[in-house]
Amino acid sequence: GAAGGAVYANGELYMSGSDIINNHAEGKGGGIYVGAVQASSLEMNNSTISGCSAGPDTDAPLSKVGLGGGLYIAGGCIATLNDSVYI
Repeated sequence: GAAGGAVYANGELYMSGSDIINNHAEGKGGGIYVGAVQASSLEMNNSTISGCSAGPDTDAPLSKVGLGGGLYIAGGCIATLNDSVYI
């Protein structure tokens, strides 16, 4: 899809002991996209993001690159990552 290959969240997202592996999105957040609304937040504990990628958004023809290969956090979003690995 155009955002959040594995997870697309508007609002609060809590993850614990999760593996987000080998996902892709066209546009933003190959693994996880958080925060299309200002009250969004992410708390990630003991989790892994690995092998994810983001490519050009096919819905936006002028877009040449993807953003946030594994994790994309939109402006105004609060993110807390504890004991997590991003490879």
